[in-house]
Amino acid sequence: MRNVTRHLVRSALALAAATVLGVSTATGAAAGTNGPTIYDTTNYKAWAVFLSWGEHLRVGDTYADGRSAVAVWIVEGGSRFRHCWDNNGANNGYKDCDYAIPDGKKVHYHVCLGNYGTERILTRTCGTWGTMVS
Repeated sequence: MRNVTRHLVRSALALAAATVLGVSTATGAAAGTNGPTIYDTTNYKAWAVFLSWGEHLRVGDTYADGRSAVAVWIVEGGSRFRHCWDNNGANNGYKDCDYAIPDGKKVHYHVCLGNYGTERILTRTCGTWGTMVS
């Protein structure tokens, strides 16, 4: 009987620990997690992804058309959109923009095509918004 009681107590403690861990990871992003990879609306010429650990936004240009890929993002509750441009040509890796965003803040981002020289964003090419918690 003592072994059965000990087993039940251990099982209850394991369940309680799993519940606490589940609640804590649901409210914030786990270290090293990525947000959804977002694409533009023109047949996947550009992509962007937000990495919660270290607050990095990566954007890549995958099509040689003379345009640059640009990720547009904002912290929830913020008043200013920011940009991360990949202007080094198509298929040359990605641009990694490193930001200091307080932990637990929602970051909304999408990717578009644009002209880096004039910083003109072609809004009709912007894909859907992704969201990630920093």
